[in-house]
Amino acid sequence: YNYNLQMNAAIYHDLDARLNASYAKTDNERDQSSSDTKSTGLVLTARLIPGLTADFSGTYTKSSGQSGSIATVLTANWRMSEELSLNSSYRQTWASQNSNSIYLALAWAMTRNMQVSISHNYVISPEHSHVTALDWRWTINRHISLLTSGSLLSAPSSWAFNSRLNSRFTML
Repeated sequence: YNYNLQMNAAIYHDLDARLNASYAKTDNERDQSSSDTKSTGLVLTARLIPGLTADFSGTYTKSSGQSGSIATVLTANWRMSEELSLNSSYRQTWASQNSNSIYLALAWAMTRNMQVSISHNYVISPEHSHVTALDWRWTINRHISLLTSGSLLSAPSSWAFNSRLNSRFTML
């Protein structure tokens, strides 16, 4: 069973808060065992100037038989115009194995039917790695769209390329 509680509050003009709490319990009848997970999180969202928002979130999670973990994320989203936006975040986790990473993404709506985005994720610890991705979306018409994406991973070095053509037709 699962229990969830979420509370939202407008703390101040352009400053919102959200508090989440959850409890989940799973029973395994085969080996007569059970496990539970408790989680509490706080998210603060500030609209700094028109088009620029910042989020800070912190979450504490504890599962039965494991030590607790704390995860924090600081995110900034800047919509520079109707066509261009920049997203960034820094994530830090304190657990049995600490980790932290930085993420940057730039999205550009070239036309109403064509969008391009490029992103880069840098994992600082536990092991350094870089992932760079490029996505291109094109809505050719109301029935056909094309999604092309590629990614490059630095550790270990690998790459991937994917393209998908979708067609959607309706029957009367």
